[in-house]
Formats: sequence, structure tokens, C-alpha cells
Amino acid sequence: MVWPTDDVTTYYVTVTDDNGCSKTETLKLSLIKDVKASFQTYNADFSIPDYDNVCYPDPILFKNLSENAERYTWDFGDGTIVNTSNADTASIFHAYEKKGIYIVKLTALSEVSCNKSNVMTKTIHYYKDEIVIGDDGEICEGTTFQLSASGGSIYNWSTIDNTFSSTDPKPLVQPDTTTNYFVTVTDGNGCVRQDTVQVRVVEAVNLDWEYQLLPDCNGRPYVIVQNMTPPENEVTFRFDFGDGTISSEAESTHEYKSDGTYSLKLIAQKEFCVTEETVQLPVYNILIPNVITPNTTPGYNDYFQVVFGADLMSSADLGLTVGLTVVNRWGKVVFESSDYKNDWGGKDLEAGVYYVHLKLGDKATCKNWLQILK
Repeated sequence: MVWPTDDVTTYYVTVTDDNGCSKTETLKLSLIKDVKASFQTYNADFSIPDYDNVCYPDPILFKNLSENAERYTWDFGDGTIVNTSNADTASIFHAYEKKGIYIVKLTALSEVSCNKSNVMTKTIHYYKDEIVIGDDGEICEGTTFQLSASGGSIYNWSTIDNTFSSTDPKPLVQPDTTTNYFVTVTDGNGCVRQDTVQVRVVEAVNLDWEYQLLPDCNGRPYVIVQNMTPPENEVTFRFDFGDGTISSEAESTHEYKSDGTYSLKLIAQKEFCVTEETVQLPVYNILIPNVITPNTTPGYNDYFQVVFGADLMSSADLGLTVGLTVVNRWGKVVFESSDYKNDWGGKDLEAGVYYVHLKLGDKATCKNWLQILK
């Protein structure tokens, strides 16, 4: 009994009888080997063998390592059947459309083998991530933007210059200029998704403007505004005077119809962004006395009192600083205060006519005469 291992084995035999006669013969024995199915899985560039845990949409490369077969049948477990011959030695790529567990079966067949066929199976885990990365965004300069990613277990955000990095799935950013944010998200199955989120920044408008609150010594002050901001494409400007009146003119004069403190705004509109600056204007009829009677009527009309509006409000009530300068008829300053508190009565002055200069805040001025009676 022999157990040859080579494809062809030659055996030599010499037979001698009782008379001493002998004869030599040669016997060639051919070995018919069993067919053996075998394959290996790789990623697309052959760098990862046993590539059995795969993330969508990556394909899998199946390399046929079978022996002694004439033809093959691949069953990829998703309804896909591929038949190949021994002459076709190329590896097969296959990708799955749905996540799941797939049993891949390779059947190797040969009519001349003893066992006729052989089967090898391999289990493929095919994952489809549920990673979601937020859309690009637009913000106005000086505001923030919420980056967003979900469906992962590890998050890595960065910028090209590495001035920003975060492992938070939803970091809050405030870029000064349009910026690309790069994100890599890895889920619990090792699936990785990379993306870029661009945050476009609309630059703010640098406003340059002036206003003057000009007094009317017999009534309310009026305001003159001037917009000196250089024009830009697709940028519109408007003044809002705070009483329902709007003006798109670069220069405008406005009179208020009633007493009040008004919010004067210059507003610039650039795309969806608004830049504005606001000042508060105390607009009240100013009441300036022309006569005071110190020492003549004690307790009544003793002081030069500047009041505003029907409620006779003081400058302090309006948060307004009043400067007062009093000069005599020869132009000599007899009283001066940069923050007048309605507390001067000219008691040490001679009776007569004097001239007052009032400065209201840092914009308005008013001149009037005053008679002191004694």
C-alpha cells in the first residue's frame, strides 16, 4: 500500500521466481487531488487583510485562493451570484447597499476531482453609519455660529491653520472672516466620515456719522444728521429718528412734534446683516427765564432756573449736563459753571440786564438775555 503525494509518481518493481528468473517493470501512478475552496478579503488597496468589518460605501475585494478547481460560484449573501472559471483569476470587488450581516460562500468545483466540490464561507459585517454633519452657514461679523455633528462617538474639529480645535459635537464658533471647519466623526463601529463646514462671515459696516442737536430758545431743539460712511455695493443706509420717521438721505434735518427722549439711529443693511449705532436725544421745550428777583421776593424766583417740558424737569432729570456762562453788558464773565444745578441767583450783582450762554450736553448751545431785578 502506497500513499503518493506528487501529482505523478513512478514505481519500479523487479520479480524473481524460484528458478532464479527475474523481470523488471515500471508503474506510473497519477494522483487526483481534491478540490479545495479558499478566499481572503481585503480592502481596496490590499493593505488590510481579513477585511470583514466594513463601513458603507466601501467595497470589499475577494481574492480567490482555491486549489484544483475548474470553475467557481460566488454567493455574496445579498442575492448576488457570480460564476467564474479557472481561467479568470482576477479578484472580485463587491459592495453592499444595505447594512447587515452577510454570509459569503465560495463553491469550488471540478469534475475530475474525487470530491467534485468544496465550499468556504465567511461572515461579513457591513455597517452604515448614521453620522449627520450640519450644513454650511452664514453669520454677521461679531456673532456666533453653532457647528453641528451627530451619530458618532468621537468628534474632531479643526481649521486649516490649527487655531481652532474641538472634540465637542456642537462647538460654538465666532470667526472674524469666512472660515472652513474640518470635522472627522467616528462611530462605535469604527466607521469614519469626514466633511467640511464653511461659515461665511458678512463684514460689518464701519459707520461714520455726525448729529447736531440745535436749540430753539423758544421751543424744542431740532436735529441735523449727516452720514459720512463711504458707500458700498449692496449696502443701504437709513436714519431712524425714533418717532416713526425714517430718512435714507445722507443729510437730513428733523423737527420733533412733541417732548420726549428719542433714540436716534443710523442703520446700515448689508445682505441680511444690520449694523446700527444709537444716541439718546432729550428733546423738550426749554424754558429759560428772562427775569429773576433775588432779595425782592424771598423764596420765589430767587434763582436762574433752566427747566424742560411741561413737567418742568431739571437737566439732571434728563441726564443732561448744562453749562452756564453769564456776562455783563461789557462782556465780562460774572458767573460760569460747566455743570449748572439751577443754584445761581446773582445776589452779589447789581440789578440790570445780563447775557447768558447755555450749553446743553455736548451739542446744543443757546443764548438769551436776563434781567436781574432788585
